[in-house]
Amino acid sequence: MTSVQAVLLSALPLTPIIASILTMASFSLSPDASASWLLGPWATNPLLAILLYLLLTWLVLGLISLIAGWTDADYVNPIGYGDLCDRSSQLHARIEALPVQANLAKTYSDAIDRSLRSRSPNWILGCGYINLLKRIHRAEEALIDVEPVEDLIADARYDQLRYGGAAIQNPLIDERLTQAIDFLRRVEIDPNNGQSGERRIDVLASSGDQSTADQPDRYAASSASNAQSVVAVRVVDHKPLQESCGSLPSSISEARQYIRQARLEINTYRDQRRAGLVRARNRLAMTSVLAGLTLYALLWQQILGHVSQETVGAAAAYFLLGSIVGLFNRLRLDVESEAGVDDYGLSIARLLVTPLLSGIAAIGGVMLIAILTMTHAASGNGASELERYVQLSGHPFNLVIAAVFGLTPALLTERLNQQVDQLKQELASGRTAKS
Repeated sequence: MTSVQAVLLSALPLTPIIASILTMASFSLSPDASASWLLGPWATNPLLAILLYLLLTWLVLGLISLIAGWTDADYVNPIGYGDLCDRSSQLHARIEALPVQANLAKTYSDAIDRSLRSRSPNWILGCGYINLLKRIHRAEEALIDVEPVEDLIADARYDQLRYGGAAIQNPLIDERLTQAIDFLRRVEIDPNNGQSGERRIDVLASSGDQSTADQPDRYAASSASNAQSVVAVRVVDHKPLQESCGSLPSSISEARQYIRQARLEINTYRDQRRAGLVRARNRLAMTSVLAGLTLYALLWQQILGHVSQETVGAAAAYFLLGSIVGLFNRLRLDVESEAGVDDYGLSIARLLVTPLLSGIAAIGGVMLIAILTMTHAASGNGASELERYVQLSGHPFNLVIAAVFGLTPALLTERLNQQVDQLKQELASGRTAKS
């Protein structure tokens, strides 16, 4: 069932556009330039025929989508899918390399593998990639509770790099990471003492000769999840522990919590911005569907109103010219503002909806100028008079009007473009090799 939903969903944005093109071509080629030739046996019920043509186009495109594999996750977003597969493989390797069982991370890892092999509408909507990336983040955060100390330091430094380039307004993240690193870098694993599972820490004070090896286990790891692999540690730095910035963690377990909380904060920040890109992309896709249905309805409204083939051909020329102008303007804006991050199909959605909106705006602009001209000239206001003003013969300036109005959708979507560019910049600012 999910496969059928994915197939139909993938074909939905193109359905009204293809149906409109086929209808316009069929009407232009019809011998008598009438709607009856298109409606056939449903001439007495044109609404049913219009819906059937639309449904048939949808089903045919869905079948093509199924055969071509357009709903596969590696086709919808090959870069994002490849990145998820790489992250999943790295996660497997890290879990297998641990000396203890990481049950929570293993559960997430198994769920990730099942999702990568599934066919779901979520891949088409883009949220499948975001949800899977969130699971990978949760698994990586769970590994912090069981990793060796040296890996904890590497994790903390990696998160510092991510935080340093990102626009996260939370200085506590960097402070906690610094405290955790300052504590953990003074700690080294002692394999000899660790064989018995003894938990203790030796603090070498900076002054005095008295050993503090018998102090209470104030700095020992206390996480139950890695109890089997806890080894004895000792501070190898001769400076007092509290000389570093702020309040240091009181144990390795608390240092793990510092790092995990910081990573959760950074991951949440980045996941929210990725989700913002996906939401913007889905809104544009829905706008494309509604605009396509509007175009399809307007076309049939003119055909049923017995408009001439010349008028439909002129409208097609205006639509094509406005689409080309809008598309080139969109490409120019993308070149100027594009950030090198995965936008989960947002750029493609913009390229799809822009020529559609620009074409409709071009037709609307020509009709608006025609109505104003008729009003100013005090000529007849019948449909035949408006049709005469819209036709290309005798009114070549309509092409210029169509080209100018083809640029107007860029003004309407300017605010959305600014928000999208801001999200991309924020994602790019804190990006590292696997963030």
